[in-house]
Amino acid sequence: MKRPLLLALISLSTLFADNPQDHCPPVTCPTTCEKSFTTIMYGEFLYWKYTSPALQFGRDGVGLTNAAPQIEVPVTGTGRSFEPEYQYKPGFRVGLAFTFGPSRAFDCNMKYTWYYTNPHRSVSDFKTSFLPLNWLTATSVTAPTYHSASFAMGLHYHYPEVQLGYTFKVNPYLTLRPFMALSSVIIDSEIDVVYNYTTTPAAGSVSESAHTRGECSSWSIGPKIGLDFIARPVKYFSFYCGINLTQLASQITMETEETQSRPALGTSFVIQKGKVSQIRSIPLFGFEIGPVWDHWFDNGYHFQLRPVWQLSTLGGGQISFLNNNNVPVTVAAEFRGLNVRALFEF
Repeated sequence: MKRPLLLALISLSTLFADNPQDHCPPVTCPTTCEKSFTTIMYGEFLYWKYTSPALQFGRDGVGLTNAAPQIEVPVTGTGRSFEPEYQYKPGFRVGLAFTFGPSRAFDCNMKYTWYYTNPHRSVSDFKTSFLPLNWLTATSVTAPTYHSASFAMGLHYHYPEVQLGYTFKVNPYLTLRPFMALSSVIIDSEIDVVYNYTTTPAAGSVSESAHTRGECSSWSIGPKIGLDFIARPVKYFSFYCGINLTQLASQITMETEETQSRPALGTSFVIQKGKVSQIRSIPLFGFEIGPVWDHWFDNGYHFQLRPVWQLSTLGGGQISFLNNNNVPVTVAAEFRGLNVRALFEF
């Protein structure tokens, strides 16, 4: 009698005992669940495009000049705006992470992002109603005739970040990873704007050139929260989507210098110099989506390849340049493009 009762108790205890496989995050395989700590190394190739609506440097079809005071001119056609040509540029991201805790559901993720871009444009096919924007103060009271204009910008973007995340399984096909992070954005940028035009004072026609150089340096730090979704329909393939929101406190310094020159007369002089420092609160929003392919080796190593499409916004104020009145022009920015990540976990 005692032996059957003992066997029944052993069977019940086996039935209700915790099964480690039930808590194993679906992003790993059963062999790696035997580990209590893993190390993750990854690198990403970035192919991003930077754009901003605040970098227009001229327009035509407006019927006004930049003379002081403004002078009306006839408009001969539909106008258009001139802004730099934005192109996709490469960058990179490197990261080091650790998983730990019960079923290694917790992770600590440290990563660094670097990106550089230099949008620029030169134009000369505009109408006589061309009007420079933001970066020029004409010294003549006559109606200048513009011949050409150019705009060039350089942007260095550095983004270190430390994340703490927790991964849990909603059902056999869906995994969520909420996380919080401390982020920092460091930006160095400059602009170089040139306008060539002719004035017609009483003494005769004079060719002039206005050259504006502006610099912006900013350093920011603040908290970040986000949520990653992983839908896994089959063993080795999944679909990833991530959203995040960051709030930064930013220290921004802007400098500018504008030079007016008359090449034919051999004269050149500075008509504006300025420097402004400000502290601002800047929001950022990020979104990623794309497929993921995983492979686990017999020794428990894990390799992952993840190409995703990313969209990130940089709220107005992280980048600013001083206009022709030494007033900051806040430059909201958007980064979008492809991230291709290779990850190795051991």
